[in-house]
Amino acid sequence: MIRELVPYRDFERDEVFACITGLIKSQGRIDPSSRAESASWYCDCVSKMAAAAEKAGIAGNVWHSWLAMLLAENENPFSLAQEGRAPLVGTMRVLAMQDFETIFEYLHFDFSELERELGVDVMARMGDFSPLPAGEVAFGRIPGKVIGPLASQISNAQSPEEIFDAVTGFYRRHGVGQFGLYSGFRWDSQSRSLVPAVPLDDVVFSNIIGYEDQKKLAEEMKRKHEQGSMQLQGEVQELVSHQDNRRQFQHGEKTGIHHANNEVGHGEYNGNRLEVLDCRSFLVLR
Repeated sequence: MIRELVPYRDFERDEVFACITGLIKSQGRIDPSSRAESASWYCDCVSKMAAAAEKAGIAGNVWHSWLAMLLAENENPFSLAQEGRAPLVGTMRVLAMQDFETIFEYLHFDFSELERELGVDVMARMGDFSPLPAGEVAFGRIPGKVIGPLASQISNAQSPEEIFDAVTGFYRRHGVGQFGLYSGFRWDSQSRSLVPAVPLDDVVFSNIIGYEDQKKLAEEMKRKHEQGSMQLQGEVQELVSHQDNRRQFQHGEKTGIHHANNEVGHGEYNGNRLEVLDCRSFLVLR
């Protein structure tokens, strides 16, 4: 059943989503006088979905990939509440599940009849889209590496519940919005906002030329950091060992027995007298 979206209501502000779902709802009732315009609008949207899939490097059905992008980027009360958490229970979850039921219908919609009505044939060629093998960082494909698995999961989902599990699992692991898709950001002075810092290529230390003193300083700081970490680890182990020995000593004060060198011997404690079977393992305190 196709309902109006509630938590994911902002999907309607997306031009491509509004176009495609509007035509889905109008199938069989498209005005002949506006059929050519609707067909052009539809083809423009399919072209935008293909371009987005290519830019992100996401393979598979472009419509499914577009929906996955919207799900990954849409910040709403439900998606924000699921960041880093197991699925929560409440009214918003019920509303979200109803939205996923509608999205499930959109995912499995057969476009062949709609395209016959519009007189076009484009979506059939986009069902198994394969992007150019340009690498992860080409064209800013970093978010595609994160969204790609989600697109595959919702595409293979057999029920709205499976979409729910895939999406909430994504929010739990990555979060939602661009802060969940990118690892770094920069300040854009023109838009006066943070924008993703997308590397153009993989950069290694040896590629940096003309900063030899700075590189030496960075290497020295790294070496000292590693040595400090090892020293700190040794101090922690020594402290733990000291605490263990103190607990053993306190236990010995209560029982009248100290275990030497952490060895366990055999003996019997009767009042103030200790009958020792292995003198090397025990010290009599009183």
